[in-house]
Amino acid sequence: MASLIYTGDMNANGFARLRYISVAVFTLMALGSASAISSVDPAVAANTAKVATITFAPGTTKLTISAKATLGSLFEQMRLAPSLSVVGYSSQTTKKKYVATYAMARAQAVRQYLLGLGLTINISATSGGLSPKSVKAKVADRATLAFSPTPGLLWTQDFNEPRGAAPSAKDFTGLNGDGCVELGLCNYGTGEIEFNDPSAVATDGQGNLVIHTTLQNGTWISERLWTAQKTAFLYGDLQIRAKMPVGSFNWPAIWMLGNNYQPPNKSFGSAQWPDSGELDIAEGLDGNSNVRGTLHGLDPIHKVAWNWGGGVSARAPLGDVSGDYHTWGVQSMPNVVIFSMDGVEYCRDTFDGNVVTQELADGSTNYLSSPNSWPFNQPMLLILDNAIPAGTNAPEGTSSEFKIDWIHYSTFMGLGQVVH
Repeated sequence: MASLIYTGDMNANGFARLRYISVAVFTLMALGSASAISSVDPAVAANTAKVATITFAPGTTKLTISAKATLGSLFEQMRLAPSLSVVGYSSQTTKKKYVATYAMARAQAVRQYLLGLGLTINISATSGGLSPKSVKAKVADRATLAFSPTPGLLWTQDFNEPRGAAPSAKDFTGLNGDGCVELGLCNYGTGEIEFNDPSAVATDGQGNLVIHTTLQNGTWISERLWTAQKTAFLYGDLQIRAKMPVGSFNWPAIWMLGNNYQPPNKSFGSAQWPDSGELDIAEGLDGNSNVRGTLHGLDPIHKVAWNWGGGVSARAPLGDVSGDYHTWGVQSMPNVVIFSMDGVEYCRDTFDGNVVTQELADGSTNYLSSPNSWPFNQPMLLILDNAIPAGTNAPEGTSSEFKIDWIHYSTFMGLGQVVH
């Protein structure tokens, strides 16, 4: 059994996000052996150079319905590129004095439409003048797009939208209240006391998504975002650069649940916690002096959560993480989960069908018996939140900011799939 010490009570329906007593600080661990890998097809097309042509009716600069559909179909691939270039052209039949005007206007029309869709990468728009004579007349009045998705990158959120923008509704849902109505899980099963409100999260115009937590009229207002029923991730490499909120009243977490998760009110899903599995990428405890990576699953022998709610847990290699940005990562493949901070692996958990083996950076090893129970070989949904622990006392107006700079999801060992 893993040697883990924790304090606090766990609700039978809750998520065991408990306050752990400090253990050793870890450093870099050498890459260990991995289990056999099965092939998974990426959800996004291969990361090769892309070129597309958007045609215009002669003498016009307005995008057609078909052109908008084409741009929309390429949107997810364009998000994976660092930049995109648009070049506008005019046909040979265009009057000379209108060539440059039409060409540039077409490039700008495409650029503005992509910006309107929410594309935040750098988009250059230039005039190519006349289309070469070799270009067929029906596509001579056109704009060409060229971009190269970053190799291996499958999904990204860079939060470069203007100040006050809400997170992507395609991928995220903001929860409301204390969990009682939406999930049948009052205080989210942990006794936390914040009231979640989607208005408490927005971009700051400086490249961050910010969860604002404030004590207003005696009530803590914060937010819990998740990708449930929208987006999940099967294996691969998930990296999140974030700055934890300052203050001992905060309980921030970047974590995941099995995509089959079913809340107590059974409003969706098929497996309740802990059978669904929980993967805590970074959970800030003790005023962020203790940030942990933890796995929770079902102990099939005792019919309880692993380690009676304590899970299989490891401490990240830094004493105070609230003073700066850090990159929190989890890499996974069949029967393997690896935790990292700022690119440094500090814990590796493997499963052989009967036993979970935890290898730590100091060379120590812990074991947990869990026959045929490993819930992480399935898509996992993502959650970002800042809770307030029960019993917290603070002056009216106390506040904090949990800043998420970016989220990048890439292939790992050839594996990775975005599931919508």
